[in-house]
Amino acid sequence: MAVATLIHTDVGDWAAVVAEARRVLRPGGRFCYVGVHPCFVGPFAKRDGDTVRLHPGYRDHSVTFTGPGPGPGVGIRSRIGVWHRTLTELLDAVTGPGLQLLRVAEYETTGPVPGLLGIVDGRG
Repeated sequence: MAVATLIHTDVGDWAAVVAEARRVLRPGGRFCYVGVHPCFVGPFAKRDGDTVRLHPGYRDHSVTFTGPGPGPGVGIRSRIGVWHRTLTELLDAVTGPGLQLLRVAEYETTGPVPGLLGIVDGRG
């Protein structure tokens, strides 16, 4: 089993990370990932209680240091940056050659809007 947690926003090449996990899996092995939900958490999304306000930038894949989510000068993201991945980009990397999507789950972290996304893949 290969497990990764909360890293897809910290690496420039998410697909390469998943490809390496896939490479080391034995037949029948599993790749499990839990990370921030790409639709509701990121530099383009600002939480206001139970509401998420979206701003332009969902399709921007470059590293960013500001935005309505992290805010200017707030926290570690304003110093090290964050790479945003769309839901499509996140799942496409995980469901590459040799893996089969077994389960996707959304988890609420605060309020009714999902903050985390879990993915389980298997290698045939």
